[in-house]
Amino acid sequence: MEMPADPPSRSRRAAEYVPPKNWADPEEVIAESRAFIRALSRADKIAFFSAVGAMLTCVLPWKETSTEGEIIGLVCMGLITFLAALACAIAVIFRVRDVLPRTNPLFLRLTQMLAAATATLWSLVFIPMSYDGKMVTSSIGNLQVALSRPSYGAVFGVVLSGVAAGGTLMSLKERR
Repeated sequence: MEMPADPPSRSRRAAEYVPPKNWADPEEVIAESRAFIRALSRADKIAFFSAVGAMLTCVLPWKETSTEGEIIGLVCMGLITFLAALACAIAVIFRVRDVLPRTNPLFLRLTQMLAAATATLWSLVFIPMSYDGKMVTSSIGNLQVALSRPSYGAVFGVVLSGVAAGGTLMSLKERR
């Protein structure tokens, strides 16, 4: 009985591998990202990176409950803040990269401002909504704790989306 041929070695398979043609070259992506960041004004950098930071706060705990523990922002009502901050960042990208050349740049600036203001206001509204002062027994120990309360992610969301709104106001003043 004849033994089957050995499978091709890993190095031979790696040498034969050809990536799909629609993949971008990593060096080109990094160069384009650097060019985009350089093209941003100071106010746009503040607005863009604050909006990205507000999106990142949505993976932090936004609410603490006595029964479920910590709840991240993407699972609760922080999703609205995430979507508004995403719209703010996309508006900056579209305006700086001139993705929509026939669109008035003021429209994109106002869209950016509306999105940043929505993220800020919704984060502010979320904080009192997430508080339930009814006292219940803690699951650990013999303590009385509030049924639910806002966590630090909501506070960071308010701060960063507010800074994004401030950066947007600064960019409206620049209007290059």
